[in-house]
Amino acid sequence: MENNPRNQLSKTKLLIAFFAFFLSSVAVKAAPVVFWHSDPVKPGETVLIEGSGWNSNARATIVVIPDGKPGDPQVAGTPSAGGRDLIPLQASATSMKVVWPSDVPMGLLALRVQADGEISAPSVLNSPSPWWMQGDWGAEASPGGWLRIFGNCLSFEKKAAVALRQGGKTALMLTPVKQECWSLNLELPKSLASGEYELWVHNGHGGAAGWRKAGSMRVAPHQFPLKNEIFDVTRYGAHPNSGYDDSLAVQKALDAAGKNGGGTVYFPRGRYLLQRTLEIPRHVLLKGAGKDMTQIYWPDRGEPLPALIRGSNSFGIEDLSIMAANHDCGIVSGENKKDGEGNIYLRRLNIDLNAFQHISIHGEHDGGNFINRTWPIRAKSYAILVYGENVQLTDCDVFSSFSPFSIGVRDSLVRNNRFSIGTGCAWPIGGDRLIFEDNEIEGGPMARGTGESGEYWYFARNKVGRMSTHDSEAFTTDGGQREPVKIASVAGTTVTLETKPNWKYVEQMGLNHLYITNGLGAGQMRLMKSHEDLKIELDKPW
Repeated sequence: MENNPRNQLSKTKLLIAFFAFFLSSVAVKAAPVVFWHSDPVKPGETVLIEGSGWNSNARATIVVIPDGKPGDPQVAGTPSAGGRDLIPLQASATSMKVVWPSDVPMGLLALRVQADGEISAPSVLNSPSPWWMQGDWGAEASPGGWLRIFGNCLSFEKKAAVALRQGGKTALMLTPVKQECWSLNLELPKSLASGEYELWVHNGHGGAAGWRKAGSMRVAPHQFPLKNEIFDVTRYGAHPNSGYDDSLAVQKALDAAGKNGGGTVYFPRGRYLLQRTLEIPRHVLLKGAGKDMTQIYWPDRGEPLPALIRGSNSFGIEDLSIMAANHDCGIVSGENKKDGEGNIYLRRLNIDLNAFQHISIHGEHDGGNFINRTWPIRAKSYAILVYGENVQLTDCDVFSSFSPFSIGVRDSLVRNNRFSIGTGCAWPIGGDRLIFEDNEIEGGPMARGTGESGEYWYFARNKVGRMSTHDSEAFTTDGGQREPVKIASVAGTTVTLETKPNWKYVEQMGLNHLYITNGLGAGQMRLMKSHEDLKIELDKPW
């Protein structure tokens, strides 16, 4: 199955609503309000509008926002009143369908809903809607690095532009090197000065009224590892191709790099036998001569090591082949829940962790060994188990007889990897602001992909196959967790409930959004900033 980035991006942004905290309210009469409308939309296509305060006699009114030169970014003014009335195809108390007239050109349209002499505030169809940004250093970008902007309606006809502004002035205008409706790829000049920049997006339509602010991002030089010193494992006693255990020698090199405050621990060409877990200090890179030239391997053993390579955060592994004949987990990080914890780089690795390569089910004793290694299924055995900010897993070929990975990350990148799955295990993905693109995932018996809680994922151009057993799910979010409540009153961003919810369950399930499902305002969702007893504080008013 090859996914459609349009579907995957929009669905993933709404994923948290599926795990939301549901509430109901009593309806009262109010002026029309538009909560949401479908886009991108073209002439001749149907527009779905959701809101409140209208009835089956309501109608929509549109005004064309003319194209022209974008000029410098500015806050868009209120579109002019009047315009052209559209008779709905269907209308109810909470939704309406209208057709974009085929004689109205492609571009931005201001849309209002009229009912019973009242009219809604304008909503603009096809205007850029930036959701989040990521740089080559996660939440930050570097001069000469890359920056990505994700959202909806970011580009039409490849005419997008991005402005970087400081002090109310445009410092740089960029044309994305790659652009689509859902994503803009920018290359930053090496000469770009460090500092905090506002980013504005224009999708090619709407002239001066077409700019939308995407947010702010810090640009600064970044380096990993922090130190340039090389620690060659052969100088610490490692002997490639010898068949002797090099664990102590390699760990000595790692410890020396850690004591130095960082550096690169280098494996020259050859095969290195290991029997112990390697502990990587912070700011240290483990590097080989190439994944086809350097191999580290753990031979078969009765009891698997809990981890083959372990570090807390701020470490990297690249240009190596990693093999093991019996494993629990391969590369493991700390939980890295605090801000600033992460910065883990796994690049150009060939990982082959096969717990069954030396076992035949036909041998006198091997049948029992096979069963011991498969039952109970190692549900928490992963080739890669990493957490934290700015995790980058790129250009790797990963096979595991159990699960290939489990990631819980923020502002991270998983790109251009090939994952192969062994027995009945999943590949969980969780976290916020994740780019998961151009990967190939090949399943095995009882394999499936699972989406954990998270928000803002770009899941595009991935190929997922051979997930025919288990739940027959190439990728699932399951979900359904909710806590129904009723509102007693609302004052700004403060919501008072009629009865106290089960807050322990809410926190355990990670339910952090309120979603109105019935009554006035049905269809709206807000982030919960805090809660106590009957009170909930929202990120913004309804």
